[in-house]
Amino acid sequence: MEVVYQFVKYGEDLKPEKNTLALDVGMKTVPGVVDHHHPQAEPECTASLIAKYPRLILDHIKKDEIEAKGGEASQLRIITHRLPDFDSVSSAFLALKLIEKGKFDSSMEKIANYTKLVDSASLPEEIDLSSTPYSILRALFTRIRKSEEETSQERMKEGLKFMKFLHSKSDEGYEIFQNRVLFSGIERYERAMRKIDGDYLEYLGDLQRSQIIRL
Repeated sequence: MEVVYQFVKYGEDLKPEKNTLALDVGMKTVPGVVDHHHPQAEPECTASLIAKYPRLILDHIKKDEIEAKGGEASQLRIITHRLPDFDSVSSAFLALKLIEKGKFDSSMEKIANYTKLVDSASLPEEIDLSSTPYSILRALFTRIRKSEEETSQERMKEGLKFMKFLHSKSDEGYEIFQNRVLFSGIERYERAMRKIDGDYLEYLGDLQRSQIIRL
């Protein structure tokens, strides 16, 4: 099954289409279009909506129906917003994994729950940001400096690779949401953690030099 990615403007109103998933964009939550940016949306993110309602994916995309006869794979199109973020990347990963497995496993649930914390800005204040997936992926994204379309494609590629890493390590029993040791020994992730640590030190310096003004 070949998967192609298309990126549209934020707030795009989309309708369900055959062999197509719209994720984190589309302005509705129905089979084939899973978005939480609309007035009727539940207080979830797209990844947690997929975990909560897997039929939104499975009732619209059936693996055996999109595989062409003769062994040639059909094309699955995933639409999300321009410059995909943690939620759009994780929801794409979870949707593809769900199509592959037919159900959610515990590692997929962990990724969905963590994404909801990230998307709602609810990560605990005491968490070590330099060793949490959101910050590491964000730091990896900052290294991509191409045209917007190329950057969007690279973000999705980088993000899916990262989600696969998180899923496999979770399956092995590792804590994946705040674990500096887990990301150590992998140069690209170590560089990302060093960048986050450096940015945090700069922030503390800015904070120390700042002046609080009451309005």
